[in-house]
Amino acid sequence: MMPNAALADELTQAAEQLLETTDDNFITGNEVARKAGCNPDDPSVYKAFREIERRGTLRLEAWEGGMGLPRMIGLPR
Repeated sequence: MMPNAALADELTQAAEQLLETTDDNFITGNEVARKAGCNPDDPSVYKAFREIERRGTLRLEAWEGGMGLPRMIGLPR
């Protein structure tokens, strides 16, 4: 199944908004999913984050095990 490109776009936009308002350089995948109005446990969210990683639009690090989301999301270097 192909990742949902629209969901990847929504998550990227939510992440960029959160990163603008944080004093840290990183946010979590759970924070981003919630900001976008998604359930962090939904497998489509995991697949969309993998699509974001493939695109290179965000820096995704420290993935949780299984189909867990990244624990560290930042802007690309």
